[in-house]
Amino acid sequence: MTHVSMSTNAPNKFSAECVLNIGARLAEGPHWWESRGLLIWVDNEDSRIGLFDPVSRTNSFIHLDSHVGCVVPTDRGNLLAATSDGYKFINFLSGKVTSIGDPEKHRVGNRFNDGKCDPWGRFWAGSMNYALSPNAGSLWRLDASLKFDFSCELFKL
Repeated sequence: MTHVSMSTNAPNKFSAECVLNIGARLAEGPHWWESRGLLIWVDNEDSRIGLFDPVSRTNSFIHLDSHVGCVVPTDRGNLLAATSDGYKFINFLSGKVTSIGDPEKHRVGNRFNDGKCDPWGRFWAGSMNYALSPNAGSLWRLDASLKFDFSCELFKL
């Protein structure tokens, strides 16, 4: 992970500092968890969620049994992840994983990739095919009542 800050010497100049040399195979999806002061991120290929504390410069992992595409914190202090086998709640303290469902279980070879919450708390996540097959991905929305938007696969990627 790299910290980027504005240089005070000249406008539009940036500097970068490596703050976590973790050796991830596919690090992505950073999300600041304000209430815990942690940067949440995923190492997709190694099926793990990183929790980076920038004050202590330490990182811990929650390991999953499936590739994890993205993760966000919930208002109840847990994590919500979109993975290669659907959506999951993860208890932050115990690491216990609870499956919510997989709207693409009929699409063999698909996985969830990137996603975020909108201002209304709905979790949006895009899917993709491992083989990068055309027209295989969709954009899904999970609402607060844990209902998927099945009315349409919103965008064909």
